[in-house]
Amino acid sequence: MRAMTPMLKLAALLRRLLPDQYVLAIYSTPRLANFLRGVLNLLAPSGEQLVKVAGGGLAGLRLWLNLRREKYLWLGTYERWVQEAMAHYLRPGDWAWDIGAFIGYHTLFMWRLGASVVALEPDPENFARLTANLEANRAHSVRALRLAAGEMQGRARLRRVTGHPSQTSVESSDCGECNVVTLDSLAVIFRPPRLVKIDVEGAELEVRVTFWPCLWV
Repeated sequence: MRAMTPMLKLAALLRRLLPDQYVLAIYSTPRLANFLRGVLNLLAPSGEQLVKVAGGGLAGLRLWLNLRREKYLWLGTYERWVQEAMAHYLRPGDWAWDIGAFIGYHTLFMWRLGASVVALEPDPENFARLTANLEANRAHSVRALRLAAGEMQGRARLRRVTGHPSQTSVESSDCGECNVVTLDSLAVIFRPPRLVKIDVEGAELEVRVTFWPCLWV
């Protein structure tokens, strides 16, 4: 892990001390939020580094992050309503599926809650970071699969949105091909989940299987 600068350590300490409602209030004030982002960008090193998450549901865990563009993951402000839903419905021993896992933020949160997690991520770069983040936290029980989910099995090509590594969809040829599976086929291999998180860039209705008695977020 690359050593963080003293000022970034101070920023992480302040985040740990500030209650979540104050941090979210700052984010909802555009001028103040933009100013603080600019300051953190000046302090943060370029490229990815392994850092401790400063706040939110993954506080204390380690993630490979680019702090100049992924501060929301480091500060723990990422999709708080999704974290709240997971914390409310998941119990230790439940099964949960993360469809479109990106680099594993929600995957690790469900794992931290004690769930048995299956994570699907088709993008090769994101999948590499996903597995690195799982390894960094010794989350060896998570089943990470480099697959896309769809309404039928087969092969598809991937399109990554320039400047947005979290946004990858099937159809184009920007970053190669991937295998596509249906959630029904996964249910033959793994236990049906209590909760499924789906983030597949607008193709959610092609992935979802509505008759499953589980929560969809």
